[in-house]
Amino acid sequence: MNSFVLALALCLQDPAASPALETKSVIALKSEFQFYFRGANISEKSFIDGARKAIDSSDNLTKVQKFRLKRKLHRPRFVRMAMDQYKQDVFGKDPSKSVSDIDWNNVDWDKLLSLLLTLLKMFA
Repeated sequence: MNSFVLALALCLQDPAASPALETKSVIALKSEFQFYFRGANISEKSFIDGARKAIDSSDNLTKVQKFRLKRKLHRPRFVRMAMDQYKQDVFGKDPSKSVSDIDWNNVDWDKLLSLLLTLLKMFA
C-alpha cells in the first residue's frame, strides 16, 4: 500500500516544477558556519577567529585543552574577560585605551594562549 501511494505521488508531481535545490557539501557548510556567540561585535569576532587558529596550530596544547578552550570561546563572559585581561597586559591601566584599540590580527598568540589557559583554570 505504501509503495502505491508513493508511486501515485510521483505521478502527480508537476513536471514544470522547479528543480530540486542544490545541496551543499558538509565541508562547505562547516566552513560557512562561524563560531560566534549571539551579540558578538567585530572585535570579539576577530578575537575568536584568531584564537581558534592559534589553538589549532599550537603544538603545546593537548587535545583536551584544545577542546575545552574552543568550547569556552562560545561563552561571552570568557571571551570578554580574556580580551580585557590581554588589554591590561598590553596597555596597563590606561583608561584612554579600549579593547577595540587592539589589532587582533597582530597579537602574540602564544602569550594569549597562556592567558587563556590560566583563565580556563579559573573558570573550571
